[in-house]
Amino acid sequence: MDITLKVVDDHNYMVESTFYYQESLYQTSSSSKSSLQTFAERFKFISQHSWVEGYYHGEAVNLDNYDLDYSKIGTKAYLVDKNDKKYPADISESGYMTFTDIPAAKEDYTLIVDIPSHFLYSEKLTLSRTIDGKVQGNFYTVYTDTVAAGDVNGDHVIDIYDAKLIANNAGISGDRLKEDLNKDGVVDIIDFNFVEKNFMSINPYFPTSNKPVEKTKNLTLEELKKSFN
Repeated sequence: MDITLKVVDDHNYMVESTFYYQESLYQTSSSSKSSLQTFAERFKFISQHSWVEGYYHGEAVNLDNYDLDYSKIGTKAYLVDKNDKKYPADISESGYMTFTDIPAAKEDYTLIVDIPSHFLYSEKLTLSRTIDGKVQGNFYTVYTDTVAAGDVNGDHVIDIYDAKLIANNAGISGDRLKEDLNKDGVVDIIDFNFVEKNFMSINPYFPTSNKPVEKTKNLTLEELKKSFN
C-alpha cells in the first residue's frame, strides 16, 4: 500500500528527513482499524519559509527584571523584505522574539527592533540557503546588540532635548511612559542617568543628519539633573 502524506507546515530545516514511527494505523471503509509495519525512505524536504527567533536587548530593559512583562512595554520588532513588506514578531513575556512563515528569498531581510526610548536597531539578515539550485528556508537564531537607552524623542541622537523630557517629568508615575526608560513605573534619576551616560551619542544603526545638541541658552545637563534633588 502506498500512502501520500500532507504536511501541516514546512518548518523543517533538515537536509534529509524520515519518519520515526515504524507502524501505521488506518481505518477501512467498513470502519475497521488495522495496523501495519511502515517503511519510508529518507527524503529531501524543501521548505519555502524561514523561522527566526531570539531575544531583543535594550540597555535600560536588559531582561533581568523577572517581574516585568517584556511583551507589554511597547517594543516592536519586524523583518522587512526588499519590497518593504513587514513581518512582525511575536514577543513573549521574557522578551523572546519569534518570526514564522518568512518567505525564503535570495535577498537579505532587514531586522528592525524598536524599544521605547532606545536607539532604533537595524541588522541585515540572510534567511535562506540554496541547495541543488533551489532557494530554501532556514532556521535562524538572532543575537541583537544591546542598544543604548536615552533617545526619548526618537531622533537618533541622545542630547539635551532628551534630558529635558525626562527632567520635566521627574517623579511622574504610570505605565509605558516614554520617559521611564527602565519601565519600573516612575520617572527618576535612574532614567536620567542613562541619558547622562550616553550623552551626545548618535545612533550607529541608522544614518542621520541630526547632530546632538549639548546645551541651549537656558539649559545644561547639570541644571536639568537638579530636578531630581
